[in-house]
Amino acid sequence: DIRQFQSIINNNKYNSIIYGCGVDINFTSIEILKFLLKQPCNLVLDASIFTIIQENRNDFISLLQFRSNETIMTPHAGEFKRIFTTTNNKINDCLVAAKETNSVIVYKGNDTVIGTPEGKAIINSYSTPYLATAGSGDVLAGLMGGFLSQNLNAIKSAQLSCFIHSQCGINLGKGL
Repeated sequence: DIRQFQSIINNNKYNSIIYGCGVDINFTSIEILKFLLKQPCNLVLDASIFTIIQENRNDFISLLQFRSNETIMTPHAGEFKRIFTTTNNKINDCLVAAKETNSVIVYKGNDTVIGTPEGKAIINSYSTPYLATAGSGDVLAGLMGGFLSQNLNAIKSAQLSCFIHSQCGINLGKGL
């Protein structure tokens, strides 16, 4: 029930929340995302969120633009294309999306691009095919949420998380 969820969030002190991993695409999930985007906490938005945003793009982009807390969005190429324009320039696409959403965008892939609303781009080229596994992105989102909860800013959280995640994939192999 959404009221119960809202009560839990409103009656506890959360500084960071990850949302989207394993979330069904339905009315409740849409309402929870709207609610979270209005909360004074840091957010990591992943997975099903991009399909939810696609359905009501303008409303969600507006909510994202006016957030004052840190927001990280973590799309892979298929998710990115659902809500953002793509060209042959992944770095520029990421930076445009970051500015449009007032969020740090972690555009995942074998050359993950991290873009900021201010126009800074960082590329993590350390990769392995083992990271292209269902659930691997959930681990990455968890790392980011953990760093945000320790008061690292979104760009540092994204950088550290991408590096640690890629090193786990490289050094631990299949299944991380």
